[in-house]
Order: sequence, then structure tokens, then C-alpha cells
Amino acid sequence: MPSFSEFRAFSSRLTLALGVKGVAARPRALAKLFNGAAASTNVTEAATRKWLRGEAIPTQDKIQVLAALLDVSPTWLRFGHGPVTVDAHSTELSDEEWTLVRAYRLLDEQRRKAVLSSLLQG
Repeated sequence: MPSFSEFRAFSSRLTLALGVKGVAARPRALAKLFNGAAASTNVTEAATRKWLRGEAIPTQDKIQVLAALLDVSPTWLRFGHGPVTVDAHSTELSDEEWTLVRAYRLLDEQRRKAVLSSLLQG
């Protein structure tokens, strides 16, 4: 069974990937996105709330759907290592990029939104 820190780390990666895609890190928005794409399985808002709060990690089949929706590697989304994206141009993150990700994770929600807004506008 995953540890509490694994739950929290997954939550951070999920929130980061949602932000990059411009999707609100909210249970309803995530459930709607997921259920709109997954033909074989649906999730509840309660389940997505647990993912976002770092209380649970989805099953592998759901991680596959999430990764495809968010254009990230399933391995990165679940475990936090390996290439972040799965496109032909993906590479491992440099030390500088990991520093930025870590710094982003330390920001409160308001500052994260400001950073993402700034990046997406630029």
C-alpha cells in the first residue's frame, strides 16, 4: 500500500499537470474531464477529491486515462520519475527544471494560479 507521502506526491503531480493543461484542480472539473474521455470507466467527484487531496491514488487503468488526457507519462504521473511527457520531443527534466517544479510545489494555491496564468499568457 502506498504511503502518505506517495499520496501527497501523486496529488502534487496531478495538480501540476492539470494546471499546465489549464484545467482547474477541482474534483468536479477533474471528474468531468475524466468521464468525458473514458468510455469504459467513470469516476465520482468523491474519488477525484481524494486524488487531489492526497488521500488516494487511482488504479493503474485510471492513471493511464489521466496520463493520456494530461499529455504526461503514466510512470511520471504515478511515480514521479521518467520523462514527464510521452511525445517525441520529451526528455528527462534537467536539474534546473526540477528545481522549478519543487519551488512551484512549495507555493500556496493563489501563487500557483498566478504563476500558471503568467506562463499560459506568455
